[in-house]
Amino acid sequence: MGNYAFVTPVAHLTVDAYSCVGFTQPVSLMPSTQSPQKVGSNIPTKFTCVDDNGLPILNATATFTAQKGSPTGAVVSSGAFRLADATIGQYIYNWNTTGVVSSGTYYYLSAALNDGVTHINGYIVTK
Repeated sequence: MGNYAFVTPVAHLTVDAYSCVGFTQPVSLMPSTQSPQKVGSNIPTKFTCVDDNGLPILNATATFTAQKGSPTGAVVSSGAFRLADATIGQYIYNWNTTGVVSSGTYYYLSAALNDGVTHINGYIVTK
């Protein structure tokens, strides 16, 4: 017969450290012309983060990035989100579009968090 060795399978499970929801309006999930934003305006980009128990994440570090047209487009702006509302774990970055965007163009916006995952993305169009 021969020698047999039984191997117990090992499963590796990776769970994101954060559960995030957003962006909120005026950012949309898909490219849309429904709510164009004026060139030169401040665009509030907001999202919320909670842990597995639904409690607000208060110590996340999040980086805002705006890219022209798509996730592979040229980066036109970046910055750091700040905690805006600790009761719900809401973060905000006020994107000043002065001098960095052009009229009639889509911009892909994203939030990369310190857990190594880009949790939030969306689009904005300018007028």
